Amino acid sequence: MRLLTGLLLLGIGAAGAVAADRALLSDVEPLTGSPPIERTEPGEGDPALVWVDGSLEDVGEDQLILVQGDGPRVVVERFAGQATRFFQPDGGSWREMSREEVGRIRAGEDACIEALVDGEAFLAIRVFLERLCAPG
Repeated sequence: MRLLTGLLLLGIGAAGAVAADRALLSDVEPLTGSPPIERTEPGEGDPALVWVDGSLEDVGEDQLILVQGDGPRVVVERFAGQATRFFQPDGGSWREMSREEVGRIRAGEDACIEALVDGEAFLAIRVFLERLCAPG
């Protein structure tokens, strides 16, 4: 009799948990994927290529500072002129931003940066204004 009562209580508890789960949790919209990114491969003898993402803390003419959650601040140098290219999602693709648009980027925006690593220095090649962007 004790075994039957225990199984019955276990079944009631499980059914209650499932019902509470369905009643209390709302549906979540699935995350949309980022537009595809053309993969860049470094040449023989070139510095390593990495992807870093986070929130932009500072956007300067010669560097970007990226904050990774509660983690470290990453300083990423920009190439001179417009050699570091900036992109934003535009429908199902990436659109390169004009110099004026880049000048309007503010702290707090999410970004994913494709960079070369030379020793301890990060050198930005492309900056994508979205957190989840690295090619898969």
